[in-house]
Amino acid sequence: QNGTVTAVNAGSATVTARAGSLSATCLVVVTIPVDRVTLDLTEKTLKVSETVQLTAAVFPEDATDKTVLWNSSAPAIASVSSDGLVKGLMEGVATITALADPVLYF
Repeated sequence: QNGTVTAVNAGSATVTARAGSLSATCLVVVTIPVDRVTLDLTEKTLKVSETVQLTAAVFPEDATDKTVLWNSSAPAIASVSSDGLVKGLMEGVATITALADPVLYF
């Protein structure tokens, strides 16, 4: 009645306001945000040139965008690919981070 829109489920809807023969519309998109990311490993020791595949789980399971971005705190020590494959490059310590819902952080 007063133009207040309340999100009920994920999806999109077009809201139309009419005044006589005139109207205006607004596309409203509702998403389900990521609230948690977990990894299958929390610690791993690698030899130089050895690799390990990390797997990220994104929650809730029905999150709209479950894209994961990977980062190494020390890319000269351990690299990480866009799909979570970590490779030991030289002796040292690196923290690998899986980030989901990057809009919230950048």
